Amino acid sequence: MRWIVIGLAITVGLPMAAFLTFYIWMVAPFYFDSCGYEPTGVEFDLDNETRVVVLEVNCGATTSTAEWVVIQHGIESLGPDNDRLVSFEGEVVELEWEHGLLTVHYREDPGRSHQVFDPLSEYADFRIEYLNDRE
Repeated sequence: MRWIVIGLAITVGLPMAAFLTFYIWMVAPFYFDSCGYEPTGVEFDLDNETRVVVLEVNCGATTSTAEWVVIQHGIESLGPDNDRLVSFEGEVVELEWEHGLLTVHYREDPGRSHQVFDPLSEYADFRIEYLNDRE
């Protein structure tokens, strides 16, 4: 009986342990977000229910940080599920709102080749423009 238990432990337990190890290290990171999302303090209230917020996104040692300009509706949490208007390698310094136009002022990060990623030119009922404020 003892040898049967040992045999079952080897034939079932080892493959199960190997599968779980593979899942934890290779598959799970694609389902669980490991990035940090911190508001930078640059934000603008469009109305009582909607805000434009700048998030610093940090995904660990293998990537540099980025800044996202996102829309926050009501009390939803801030993170990857917010509607993203643009992603920057650099710094968003100011948000400006005037007559249905949101202007995002940013500074590029010297030494990086790509600065602005997937910018939207309009969202809902307003237009968006991006101005590089070089110092």
